[in-house]
Amino acid sequence: MAALLLTYALALGAVLRLSRLVVDDDITKPLRNRLHARVHKPGGGVRRISAFVSELVACTWCTSIWVSAGVVAGAYLAGDSAWFRLPAAALTLSWLTGIIASWLDSPPPVKHLVHHVPDTASVRVVSTLADVPGQTTTG
Repeated sequence: MAALLLTYALALGAVLRLSRLVVDDDITKPLRNRLHARVHKPGGGVRRISAFVSELVACTWCTSIWVSAGVVAGAYLAGDSAWFRLPAAALTLSWLTGIIASWLDSPPPVKHLVHHVPDTASVRVVSTLADVPGQTTTG
């Protein structure tokens, strides 16, 4: 049972990473741009399959169904082998690294404080303690 859960977890991570790779990553941007230029060539007709693929690579939700079909097939055929688990683990770790890096690199959320105004029943939401009258912060 644990091996099956590991296969599912690795398959999920692989689908997440491959979908992002196709739709959003800078490494595949030249391919997406070339495909988009081919589909939207001035004076040229749009090939049906090229238009479909061009739309597909612009939508993570759309791409993930096709990517997951391939990953699930791979998991079914070789889920217990290193041929599936090692690449799936690398893709999963890559996805997790991207998520953690974007979380760590993003600015921290603004913390709001609720300040009770003395001698009244009202409160005020402030962004920092320095916004409260009579309060100072030391750095």
